[in-house]
Amino acid sequence: MDADKQEQNSSKAERLKRLEPFQWKPGQSGNPKGRPKTITLSEAYRAALAQPVPRDPRGRCFAEKIADAIVLKASRGDCRAAEEICNRLEGRPPQALTGPNGSPLLPVTREGLTRTIYEMVREIVGEDAFQEALDLLKESQRSEQGDVH
Repeated sequence: MDADKQEQNSSKAERLKRLEPFQWKPGQSGNPKGRPKTITLSEAYRAALAQPVPRDPRGRCFAEKIADAIVLKASRGDCRAAEEICNRLEGRPPQALTGPNGSPLLPVTREGLTRTIYEMVREIVGEDAFQEALDLLKESQRSEQGDVH
């Protein structure tokens, strides 16, 4: 049995010795040129939009032709086209994030946040379990302060 293990170990050592010239040296990268460069979808769109439109009498690129079409639609009363132009030039208007009835999404005070969390927990676990948990919490706080009766 020991002879088999020795044979396996020596054959493994021989294989490692044969592979030694192909191993990376300390500090040598396994991928010296790095990850191949790829283009993003946005870059691909920009490249496509910069291409000239075949047989366009005005020699426009696709971006110019699309812009001209949207401007023409907006000038004829198309509100979505006008909105697109405004959003591109001025940026989208800020979106208000509010809760029900225009209230803030989250309470801005510590007390309001605590009250909201308590209400949510009470709703999830039920009134009895919630009250029991509060009593245990108060008791543990008292024992930490050394106020146990």
